[in-house]
Amino acid sequence: MTQLLEVRTPSSVLRSWLGRVPSGWDVRSVSTFSTKITNGYVGPTRGLFQEAGVPYLQSLHIKNGKIKFTPTYFVDESWAKSKAKSILKTDDVLVVQTGDIGQVAVVPDKWAGANCHALIIIETDKNQVLGRFLAWVLNSSFGNAALKSIQTGALHPHLNCGYVREVPIPTPPLPTQKAIANFLDRKTAAIDALIEKKEKLLELLAEKRSALINQAVTKGLDPNMPMKDSGIPWIGEIPEHWEFLPVKRVARVFVPGRDKPDLNDVDGLPWVTLDQLGKIYHQAESAQYRVSDDAAKNVGARAVPSNSVMTGCVGSFGSAAINREPVFCNQQIQAYTALVRLESEYLAYIISISSPYSESIGTATTIKYLNAERFGMLPIPLPPVSEQKRIIAWLSSELPRIDRVKAIVSEQKTKLHEYRQSLITAAVTGQVEIPTEDYA
Repeated sequence: MTQLLEVRTPSSVLRSWLGRVPSGWDVRSVSTFSTKITNGYVGPTRGLFQEAGVPYLQSLHIKNGKIKFTPTYFVDESWAKSKAKSILKTDDVLVVQTGDIGQVAVVPDKWAGANCHALIIIETDKNQVLGRFLAWVLNSSFGNAALKSIQTGALHPHLNCGYVREVPIPTPPLPTQKAIANFLDRKTAAIDALIEKKEKLLELLAEKRSALINQAVTKGLDPNMPMKDSGIPWIGEIPEHWEFLPVKRVARVFVPGRDKPDLNDVDGLPWVTLDQLGKIYHQAESAQYRVSDDAAKNVGARAVPSNSVMTGCVGSFGSAAINREPVFCNQQIQAYTALVRLESEYLAYIISISSPYSESIGTATTIKYLNAERFGMLPIPLPPVSEQKRIIAWLSSELPRIDRVKAIVSEQKTKLHEYRQSLITAAVTGQVEIPTEDYA
């Protein structure tokens, strides 16, 4: 074990990443100023949670340098007291130990007394290093890289407390630590407020986009057409001359085989996964892997016919994409191949607003699943093909305007995140002059 720890210890490499720090600063390993480095409770949690009691923090609650207690988990007070080592104190530093390595937060007064699960808890000697300052260092680009450099496990990344002890930390005098923490609290709060505004704008744009699609594929383009009730709440009224029927009457349902073929990155047809859906047309070049003819034959895999509408059948619903060429897909995807009375693009737009159906009818397991029968029963309003084509043309004209604005706002949000990260890194390594007001 000692030899492994020496191999994984990043001190010399990380010190070089830090570069030069201001005079009067030091670079010290976490172990030299910590009074406690331990793990939160790591035992079974079945039957542990209750409606109220002591808050129980987990890795999912540590995001972007803050504790966000959603969803809420509570444990019995007597149980929490019996797990004394994982009772949190103000200014403790929490580090995500498994999964999303690099997420770090300091414990504010609000969460003092809470307990936690599978988090690394660092308590510092307040006469040497403030927990607030340490949390900002670990949230910097340097700190994030430091934690990722010592993680173990490829499939399930994990941090070992012993390795965290050896991470070198730039340590200015206490008044400077406090000033830097004050400065970053103030500056990042302003940046976070701007990011939140961008996120709300993106939500509004997404709602507007969905509303345009909904209006077009359920009401048509002529507001003066007589209407009839579809009988389906999420669809509402549709034009009187439109049909209303299950999709399986105008499309063939495609279900992939159970066995996954061997993948490669050179030869064969693209291998499609859920994260590649969303745009109206699947981008074949986005496929990381391919399936050769021999690999497909070995497991009896069938390719999705070209011009089919692929969509998810597990978990979240509503993303769809049309494949311009035959592809193979995993079991989280099923597809519709449109027949003569249905345009693929029109169906893709309907699927994008159909999540209420999928959510209500999906098989209730740990993750909702839409089986082939229910997949084929998706109710769709069906105008004549000529009208479908007019709707497709209109949406193809209107939606790019929204998408262009979304792209601009998304880029602005990305730049704000990048600026936030660079500011944190510069401040904790002494590259920013801290205003006098933050020393108060």
